[in-house]
Amino acid sequence: LIGGSNVVTLNSDVHFLNLRFTDNQTGQTLEKRKRFTLYKPSQEDVDQISSMTSRLMTAYYAKFSEKELDEEFDKARYLASKEEKEIYKNLGNITGKAEFLSDFWRRRDRDPATPQNEYKADYFQLLEFADTHFTNKIKPGWKSDRGRILLTYGRPSEIERSPMETSKKPHEIWVYNELEGGSMFVFCDMKGFGEFELLHSTYRKELSQPDWERL
Repeated sequence: LIGGSNVVTLNSDVHFLNLRFTDNQTGQTLEKRKRFTLYKPSQEDVDQISSMTSRLMTAYYAKFSEKELDEEFDKARYLASKEEKEIYKNLGNITGKAEFLSDFWRRRDRDPATPQNEYKADYFQLLEFADTHFTNKIKPGWKSDRGRILLTYGRPSEIERSPMETSKKPHEIWVYNELEGGSMFVFCDMKGFGEFELLHSTYRKELSQPDWERL
């Protein structure tokens, strides 16, 4: 099949797709007609859904205790800017914290036209993964170095795992192909308790120790 059609300019309506296939060798032709419905929400629809989602989110956090609000923001700290952390720190009442968290996630919603905040759902899915796979006797998985990197940059493109050897401790190398054209993170279980520490990264915002293999 060669070519295509851009539906961006089509209006919300019932449309028909007409297809015609011709065999160049036999000359036989096959025609198909397919009906489809296209719905493109108007800006008014998007605004209404966004407003409804915001109200639901505010009502959701209104049921939280102050401790629960603090715990959730603590789990979201990898996403928060320095200014957002400072604002939350200075909030003096539970209502302000509930409204802040509601607005915090609303600003990060990738698609306000849907009732679910996909960004928040994806983040807490990663957090659950971190707790399941990275938790040890010292700290929960989301507080570990691997958990922080996972929650900050998402799932890596590749993971290379190396078990304990005579001359080397267990370590993992995570590769992010889309981060600065390709970035590497090296984690090592230095103490043997399952706590993989970040020893080196080629990403400019993280710890750099090119001689990590000597540690």
